[in-house]
Amino acid sequence: MSPYWQEHDEIRTDADARGPGLLIVHTEHDTRQATGGRSWRVRQILHDPSGDHDWGIDAEIDLDASDEAGTAVVLVTSVGMPPPGGWQGTPEHR
Repeated sequence: MSPYWQEHDEIRTDADARGPGLLIVHTEHDTRQATGGRSWRVRQILHDPSGDHDWGIDAEIDLDASDEAGTAVVLVTSVGMPPPGGWQGTPEHR
């Protein structure tokens, strides 16, 4: 996150930051299909003060473990700038 803090002085956590416009949910991809587990891939785009939206957090939600635990079981897979070509996908849940 050091490069983020070199560019921005805060991460906003307001309603826009938590809203569906900055969240991408991929429900059609089961990234653990070979093991029979259910999961979603998600990307939370960080709401920086200048509105660049150039950083995000990628994660996998383990649906089976979440059901068993009664709370979301989340594995963060990366944090950073978008890959070449930008963020893939569009927010599916608005």
